[in-house]
Amino acid sequence: MGLTREVMLLLSGHDLEATHVGCNLPTLRVSRTQATAGGNYLFIWLKIGADTKSGTAVCRIEAPKGTPRRWESFKGFRRMT
Repeated sequence: MGLTREVMLLLSGHDLEATHVGCNLPTLRVSRTQATAGGNYLFIWLKIGADTKSGTAVCRIEAPKGTPRRWESFKGFRRMT
């Protein structure tokens, strides 16, 4: 089925100037990040491997300020039936 293997996410919050973003799935790779000035928004480009199963991915953002942040509400990778 012709699903796209590359997506861009936009996160909003505070202190999102990321120094590193990584996810718990080996088939999900962060290819690029870009934060806005002030760190209120963070763009994350993800590459989804062909072997990625449906479910929840937990990703972690490391930033120069504060404690590391994570999000786990991204529940993509489902094929439409």
